[in-house]
Amino acid sequence: MLVCHRCASVIDIQQEVIHCCESCGKTVCEHCFDRSAILCRYCKMYSPESSVKEVTNTYDDIAAEYDDRIFGADSTFEAHRKERVFTETELEFLLSKISVKDRVLELGCGTGRVTIPIARKAACVTAVDISQSMLKVACEKAHAASVSHKISFLQQDMTSLSLPPESFSTVVSSLALMHIPRMHRNKVFSECYKVLRPKGKMIIAVKNKKFEEISSADLFGRGDSTNVETNEIVFADTRSGKSYQIEWNSFSYAELQRLFVENGFTILEVRGNIPLLAWLDNKILDQNDSLVEGLIRLEKVLANVPLLNHLGYYNLVEAIKVV
Repeated sequence: MLVCHRCASVIDIQQEVIHCCESCGKTVCEHCFDRSAILCRYCKMYSPESSVKEVTNTYDDIAAEYDDRIFGADSTFEAHRKERVFTETELEFLLSKISVKDRVLELGCGTGRVTIPIARKAACVTAVDISQSMLKVACEKAHAASVSHKISFLQQDMTSLSLPPESFSTVVSSLALMHIPRMHRNKVFSECYKVLRPKGKMIIAVKNKKFEEISSADLFGRGDSTNVETNEIVFADTRSGKSYQIEWNSFSYAELQRLFVENGFTILEVRGNIPLLAWLDNKILDQNDSLVEGLIRLEKVLANVPLLNHLGYYNLVEAIKVV
């Protein structure tokens, strides 16, 4: 029995033409498919143009509260141990790949959660985001951290960068690439190849699709959740009382491999971020330091082991531009 992934109706293969959406890749019925766009109705609604607009408007609206939703150095809430380990692992991975001579491009910098730590180490950082309001917050934080002289903040779309070719030694992106429609992911990786110098590196942190297929919970977003079926992230309980739904596409390891290879990169390292801690309850972890420390040591070994390194809550990936 074949079922439409959008409306859950049974597709009569004797009477209907079977369609596969070019964007999400799912099988959909005739009613849910738009022949002219080769997309299901949901993906058509989130066309690249409308998706950019929705993402921009959402982050413009929640920029002032973003640091109170996602844990970082400037968050006002007390984080769970799991959140701290996740952020520490992510930053440790990113910073270990960056040298003091690097000219870094960050895509989707947001409020500067990783921009500022990178700027403290690298020669300079160009930080790009689609939301002017998020950039404003990031700029204010950079001034307060006394690193604004090392950072250039630019409002740009990462699928079409207006930057000189081969002008960066490293491209970094954390928690941002999931907002790019699947049909435009190649554009982002292609843009990264263009702006990177020969043997330049691309370092990313992306949500693991395998984890998301098992659990829709956002472990760190206050009031946030993801929906694998509709490819959305939902920001609920905002200060305005409004809920926001915007495009969100996690990454499978196979897709990451394809995107890197097709756009001229070789993967150097894949690390799973908290492949063990992600599954344990915060109450247990917050009250048992010895358990957490033991799991952290175990994760440092297992997180780079083939196959196991594909099972993190997020995947941390380093790739190099092939000359």
